[in-house]
Amino acid sequence: MAKVQRAIKPPAKMEGPERVERQDQHFSPEIEVKQLPSGFKPYPKNIQVSYRPFSMGEIKKMGQDEISLDKKFEYVLKGITVINMDKMQLTVADVLYLSMLRKLTIPGVDTVTVTKRCVHCGGYIVGKKVFLGEVEFQDLKTELPVSFEYEEVKYSFSPLTIGGLLEIAAETNEEPNEEQLLAKTCVSPSYEEALAMVTRLNNDVPYNSPDLAVLNTIDSMMYHGVAPIKLVCDECGLENKISLDEEEQGVLVLPFCEDPAPVEARISIG
Repeated sequence: MAKVQRAIKPPAKMEGPERVERQDQHFSPEIEVKQLPSGFKPYPKNIQVSYRPFSMGEIKKMGQDEISLDKKFEYVLKGITVINMDKMQLTVADVLYLSMLRKLTIPGVDTVTVTKRCVHCGGYIVGKKVFLGEVEFQDLKTELPVSFEYEEVKYSFSPLTIGGLLEIAAETNEEPNEEQLLAKTCVSPSYEEALAMVTRLNNDVPYNSPDLAVLNTIDSMMYHGVAPIKLVCDECGLENKISLDEEEQGVLVLPFCEDPAPVEARISIG
């Protein structure tokens, strides 16, 4: 269960000209996080991560249809503080989780209203409120990096960082595809070499290739993020699984669902 710590850095009281000068700046209490979906596994041991709640102005700007991917994450990252590490090294899943916490901890708000179209009947599930204390995440299970050998080359992987995602988006000028995202999780050898390998395995080998099975298993091992919540539709009475960070889920590589047991022997950890 993800537990959110209460404010640890209350804002100083401002009066007079200074208050007027800074009234348009964001100055909210910072909240330190002790748990993340990644379990802090990809990061140095001594880092500290904290965030401040979104302002209503930021929420409004992020809701604009024309906002770009990099601008949306710029708003998210602006309210995240990382000590002893560049915040661009945070995993995408951790950033999405922190973004969700920033929404759920707006001062005076400790619930969120979920509006979602039912996958069974097409009706809307409206007005369901999720308490902050009920939010859970699917944590990163493996130690890092995760490696395997293909054609005598060792490929090592670690979860996709927000910096890596924005790098690809800037290079392609569009939303990255799954092959590019997976290749960007490769920390050795280069991204270009990893992309060539991933592209070949996804397009030029049989679907039941052992090498492709290994790659898909590693893809699933990198997965971590906010666990879906279960809500019942008022119209049909059937259950829906809803991700609280669903609007941003398109930037994540989805986990591979087949049994990884037959290929585990080819994967090394650490």
